[in-house]
Amino acid sequence: MRQLLNICILFLLLILGLPVVLLGEMTWMQKQIASDLEYYKKNSYSQENTEKLFQENKKTFALVKFQIKNNQIYYEAWENMEEEALSLRFKNVYNALKDVLQKYSLPNTTLLCQYKRYCA
Repeated sequence: MRQLLNICILFLLLILGLPVVLLGEMTWMQKQIASDLEYYKKNSYSQENTEKLFQENKKTFALVKFQIKNNQIYYEAWENMEEEALSLRFKNVYNALKDVLQKYSLPNTTLLCQYKRYCA
């Protein structure tokens, strides 16, 4: 769970362009990040595409959508998902995002998380 939290926080830091301070050499990391983001330079991202992906796959892949709108956090999951299951699995993600929102004003953002895997 801690790894999931770290991945989500790193993702937010990268999106916001906030400086990431790590010890040691970062050139390998910078190359990897540039390589990972190359796809998005060639393929445009849109909120409509993300929403379509979520609606079409939320039940099949057990997706949870976290949205930051006007510095507030909201979430949506597949139908019939028990609130307790969501709170147990994603409590740390929700709380981490909430903590970041208390310190920073974030742009409107959507994160899709797979219930048994990770956020993207």
